[in-house]
Amino acid sequence: MLKTSLIEILKTFSSEELKKFDDFVNSPYFNKKTPVINLWKEIKKLSPEFNSESLDRKLIYSKLFPSKEFNYGVMKNLIFDLTRLAENFTVIESFLEDELSKKLNLIYGLEDRNLVDLYVSKFETIEKTALDMSFKNNIVREDFYLWMWKLFMDKWNFDNQFIHTKSYEKNIHNSSDYFLAFILIKSFIMYHNIGGQKFIHNSLNEPSSIEIFLNEISSNNVVEKLISSIKPELNEVSTVLDVYHKMYLSVSENSTLESYLDFKHSLMKNTVLFSKNDLNALFITLSNCLGRNNFKEINHSEETLEIYEFRIENDLLVTHEGKLWDQEVIRYISMAGNMERIDLLEKFMDKMQNRIREETKENLIKFASANILLIKKEYNKALEVTSSIKFDLFTMKFYIKNLQLKIYYELNEYDPFSLSLDSYKHFLSRNKNVSDKMKSYNKSFCDFIEQLFEQKNNYDENIFEEVKIKIYEHYGKNNTWIMRKVREIELKFG
Repeated sequence: MLKTSLIEILKTFSSEELKKFDDFVNSPYFNKKTPVINLWKEIKKLSPEFNSESLDRKLIYSKLFPSKEFNYGVMKNLIFDLTRLAENFTVIESFLEDELSKKLNLIYGLEDRNLVDLYVSKFETIEKTALDMSFKNNIVREDFYLWMWKLFMDKWNFDNQFIHTKSYEKNIHNSSDYFLAFILIKSFIMYHNIGGQKFIHNSLNEPSSIEIFLNEISSNNVVEKLISSIKPELNEVSTVLDVYHKMYLSVSENSTLESYLDFKHSLMKNTVLFSKNDLNALFITLSNCLGRNNFKEINHSEETLEIYEFRIENDLLVTHEGKLWDQEVIRYISMAGNMERIDLLEKFMDKMQNRIREETKENLIKFASANILLIKKEYNKALEVTSSIKFDLFTMKFYIKNLQLKIYYELNEYDPFSLSLDSYKHFLSRNKNVSDKMKSYNKSFCDFIEQLFEQKNNYDENIFEEVKIKIYEHYGKNNTWIMRKVREIELKFG
C-alpha cells in the first residue's frame, strides 16, 4: 500500500486536514460503508508519515477481518473507495476555499430553482463585493475577469428568461468586456511563457497559434482600439489590460528599452489594481524582459537589483504558498554577486532563506556562499563550495559554470581554467536543448574571459584594445564582473 495513490494523497494532508478527513470518512452523507471506515481507522494509526511496514495489505486485512482468509479483490475495492473519498475531500476543500466559485454556483442554483427575487438580491450583493473578494482571496486578474464574464453571462440568460422588460445593455457590455480582458491577458501571459521556453531551450520551431494571433492584432493597433472600447464604468479593467499589453510589448520580438521602461512605470504606478499573485508574476516578467534583452543604455545588474529590492520590501517575491521560486533566488544571488554587494547577499539570505524550498535550500545557500567567498577573494574556498553544489535546475548549470570560470580566472591557474573553459564550451555546443540565444550569450562570456585571461598574463596593447572595445560594445553600461576585469588590466599595464 505504500506506493498507492491513496497514501500519496494522505501524506500531503496537514494535521488539521487529517482531522477533517476523519470527520469526512465518518459522515453518512459522504460514506455509508463501515469496512471503509474501519480501513481508515487502521491507516490513520500510522499518520502523519504513512511510511510504516505496517501498511501491508495482508496485515491490515487480517485486522479488518480476523477470521477470514485474505481476499485481494475485497481489499482492492476498499482501497479504491477510500481513495475516492480522499480525492473528493481534496476537491471539496479546494472548492470551499474558492469564495468566488461558491458565489457563482449559488447563483446557478437559485436560477435553476426559479427563485427570482432571491437571485436578484444575491446578484446585487455579489456584484458589489466581487472585486474586494478577489483581492481578499488573491485571485489573479484574468481568472477574476473570467469569473465576472460567467456572472454577467448568467445574468443575461436570467434576464432573458425571467425579466423580459429589462435592458440588456449592461449585461452585453460587461460580459463582452470581461471576456475580452480574460482572453487578451491570458494570451499575453502565454506569449511571455512561450518566449521563456524559447530563450532557454530549443523548442517550437514553428510559431504557436498565440504568437500568430498576437502578432496579427498588434500589427494593426487592434489591441489599443479594443482597450479604448471598454466602457468607462470598467475603467479599472482597461487600465489593467493596458499594463498587460505593455508587458507583452516589453517581451515581444520588437522589444525596446522604451517598451521596457513603459511597462515598468505603468506597473509601478498601478500596483493597487493587482492581487499579490498578479504582482509576483508581473515583476518576474519585468525581470525576464531585462534578462532576454541586452539594453546597452542601462546597467542591467543595478536595474534588476532595484526591481528585486522593491519586491522584497513589499513581500512580492514569494509564491501563494509562501515560498521562493528557485530561479528567482538564483538570479538575485547572481546579480548581487556580480555587483559585489555582500551586504545585499547576506541581508537577503538572512531574511529569506527560511522561505526557500527545503528541497533546494542547501544548494542555494551554498551558491550564495560561493559568491560571497569570491568577492572576499577566498577563491579556493569558493571553488570547494561550488564543486559541492548539485544543480537539478537546468538553468543553474550556466550560473555555476560561469562562477567557476571566474574563480579559476582569479586563481590565475592556466590548466584548470583551460579545462573548465573547454568543458563549458563543449556543454554549450553539444546540448541540443539550449537555445541559440542562450548559447550565444554564454559563448560570448567564454570568449571574453578567455581573451582577458591571455591578456593579463601576456599583455599586448593592440590586442587588448580590440578586446576591450568588443566587451564595451557587448555590455554597454552594465557594470559586470568582466568589465571590472578589463579595468584591472588597464590599471596594471596602462
